[in-house]
Amino acid sequence: ISSAASDVYKRQEEVRRLVTLAYPGTDLEMQDQLGAEAFMRGYRNSRIASDVLNRAPRTVNEAVELVTSKEHNYKGIYTLSEL
Repeated sequence: ISSAASDVYKRQEEVRRLVTLAYPGTDLEMQDQLGAEAFMRGYRNSRIASDVLNRAPRTVNEAVELVTSKEHNYKGIYTLSEL
């Protein structure tokens, strides 16, 4: 796993932990939806975050899959300094 991918997965786990603490009485499906939005709103690349948010991921896993796919595509288009 690359460093960027590792950071994404670490952020995924941190978002899950924080959402669970912030919304303890909320069902898991709603926590996952809240987590997906929080994950994307805190994402470091606004272009990728905007693209993924427009796809409306319903879960944190779906957001992570979209982010990693977009990162791969963007690396083919933009230089690393633009990411």
